[in-house]
Amino acid sequence: MKISTTNLFYLPFIVILLIWSLSPNIHFLDEFNRYDEKRLFQIFIIVLVGICTLLLSDVRNALYTTLKTIPTASRWAISIFFLIGILSAIFSESPRHSFLDISLLLLLFLSSLYIASVVIKSPITASEWLMAAFVFAISLHFGVFISQFIMMLQGALEPSFAGLFTGFINPRFGNQWQGMVLPIIIGTAIYYQKYSVKIFYITLFLAAFMWMNILFSSGRGVVLATILGVLLTGILFKSHRKAWWKLNLSVLASGIMLYALVIFMIYLSTDTFILANQHLIDSSSSGRFSLWLSALQLTSLNPWIGIGPMQFAQLDQNEIAAHPHNIVLQLLAEWGVIATILVVAITLYGFIKWIRFGTAQINTHPKSTILYSALTSAFITANFHALVSGVWVMPLSQLTLIIIIGWMYGLYMQMNTKITTHSKPIFFLAVILLTLVVFIYGLYPELSNLTNWLQTSFEATGSSYLHPRFWSQGTIL
Repeated sequence: MKISTTNLFYLPFIVILLIWSLSPNIHFLDEFNRYDEKRLFQIFIIVLVGICTLLLSDVRNALYTTLKTIPTASRWAISIFFLIGILSAIFSESPRHSFLDISLLLLLFLSSLYIASVVIKSPITASEWLMAAFVFAISLHFGVFISQFIMMLQGALEPSFAGLFTGFINPRFGNQWQGMVLPIIIGTAIYYQKYSVKIFYITLFLAAFMWMNILFSSGRGVVLATILGVLLTGILFKSHRKAWWKLNLSVLASGIMLYALVIFMIYLSTDTFILANQHLIDSSSSGRFSLWLSALQLTSLNPWIGIGPMQFAQLDQNEIAAHPHNIVLQLLAEWGVIATILVVAITLYGFIKWIRFGTAQINTHPKSTILYSALTSAFITANFHALVSGVWVMPLSQLTLIIIIGWMYGLYMQMNTKITTHSKPIFFLAVILLTLVVFIYGLYPELSNLTNWLQTSFEATGSSYLHPRFWSQGTIL
């Protein structure tokens, strides 16, 4: 029996937006920490997209059509990248973990294609649903903050930064998400300004709230990356420059005022000045220089195919972290020079094409294309931040980035792509099926006993600190 309806085509899209919106704010699975819970949600999403592609003809046709719109040279580059990863995995110290990483990236790529196909099919509706999801997520984030803040003022909660923001096991993981979300929220405010002044100001308030979050976390990387994203976007899109810079500056100023107000109110209510042991911007490197040097040393030993995907997390590589906090160095160490060049080349090529497309659209329809500026700023922020953090490692930031990339590609191709019916593309489906099998095989040993995994890892490493990679304890033992 043929399983195919238009309604089912949008099912994964709704699930993605719902889970993505809820996971930074609500803790559903008490037996898991928030990092592992987010990873489990991500697993559910990408496996759902894979299964729907296999079973639903509408989804399969849309994804295959979208895949075929990628230029032939880029498709070859992507294929070679994954083939290098497979070769590297075969010779790695722990092939299971390497193949887990490869299959994860393939399923994330498939999910990004799915987002793009939804936007291609209904660009305005899909974009408005995406914006609504971003606003909903930040509204929930604000609601959680308010409840914690009131408890703190009443003395039911000890005054602290950690007590105000509970959605992440490490504030830096929240920074990665916040840096990407902030430009989209500001873009959403401008998009709806002509429809509702009330929505405009509410959304700008949420954006100021996000800046307050960032300042409370004292994250240097996210501040620099966000400011660079805003500045470069204004330089690239001249017609939006003045309005974009002015509004972002106003939101930043409002965020600083909210930051000061919260500190002052806590001080008045509890006689505790929570800045006592907290710098506004953290100046420590958190071992990054040692991690970067380690990644470069591994690259020099294995320049062509690397040590294998995810293998930087091997316990004998370093005792600081399970990834080098720099996506380029991570690719060099784990995938090798050739694969890294391919990724950088594809990224630069796609970004240049996007800017040319966006510039043409903005010059033609300047008031209706603010999303191009917002998405560009989010993309730039994410990639600059990825040079000093784990944007491409943490589950929620990975999911956020593939949503943004899929959204961008969908808008780019919306006027040039018509979803067509294909006979079953056997090779395409075989790759997806094999990827799902490999992914589940890679997951099973930890997933089958995940509740005891952390304790086992702590005993084996002799450390009480988390080294997140795939799971919150990402060290390969």
